[in-house]
Amino acid sequence: MAVFTPVTFEQARDYFALYDLPDQDLADLTPIAEGTDNSNFLLTGTDHKYVLTLFESRVNPEDLPGIFQFIAELEQAGIPVAHPYHQKDGHQIGELNGRPAVLFSFLHGEMHTPPAATHAGQAGELLAQMHNAAEGMDIVLPKNPLSLATWKDMAKAHRQTIAEFDQWENVQAALSVLSEHWPTLQNLPMGNVHADVFPDNVFFNDGQIAGVIDFYFSCMDSFAYDMMLTLNAWCFDTAGTVGPDYINRFLKGYIKQRLLTEDEVENLSLLGQAAALRIALTRFRDWHKSAGDDGHFTPRDPVAYMKIIAYHQIHDIKDTI
Repeated sequence: MAVFTPVTFEQARDYFALYDLPDQDLADLTPIAEGTDNSNFLLTGTDHKYVLTLFESRVNPEDLPGIFQFIAELEQAGIPVAHPYHQKDGHQIGELNGRPAVLFSFLHGEMHTPPAATHAGQAGELLAQMHNAAEGMDIVLPKNPLSLATWKDMAKAHRQTIAEFDQWENVQAALSVLSEHWPTLQNLPMGNVHADVFPDNVFFNDGQIAGVIDFYFSCMDSFAYDMMLTLNAWCFDTAGTVGPDYINRFLKGYIKQRLLTEDEVENLSLLGQAAALRIALTRFRDWHKSAGDDGHFTPRDPVAYMKIIAYHQIHDIKDTI
């Protein structure tokens, strides 16, 4: 359970009282097992449910107002999202146990992990709708901090862990290819992106997408990079093996809502390698990570995403379109 900062029922009840909500009192507090970066809790009131999030060290509290505005504009565009509530004093961000804390609306539904090919198709369609909504937004988020320069530093900082998996040469080879082609990728259509529309952040209800959560990687980046980041997450299993017909379903769903430019199509496989390297490196970084006293953290296999890099080196995604 990824609870890095424990919260007691009494503490949650006092925090809940800061809001003017239909439920006047808190009935139950349940830690949420999913997640790798923040501490999340399900709060149950008399008639409604809510999600309490405590932001840990990875999230800069100064970035949250922009992220919340991004969420609000997506909601206005018809994208189903969990929105943050305002406290009685008008603030969205409070503090609990020394951490920035926010209360969110609860999305009814369930995650499908692993997803089916039909779910991947819906995810592609949802992502394209989000990219369409992002065009012309008033809010402009900071550029993606998890980009090429950061990946190089991350690889150096965690060389020992990468070597434990016998992947150092493969990581360096991937970085070399991306360094050579990176300047050409900076001219692709860009906008605010979620950068984490993974199966564990999307809820389904009656077989249809009911909402998307966890916007804390949101940033300014190319839409095609965000698309390949999402494709990797939905179309490959936990061992890094591609699912039958998954990529085709995902791309058809995406293109149904947003057509790709010629430059985007030509660079999809390269972007697939970049997106896979980002996840592999963060998993190498987190391999020896531990949670707080009342929680535990289960690291995820970084080699699975190294296999996805190898897949994109051999297969050209544009041939699937």
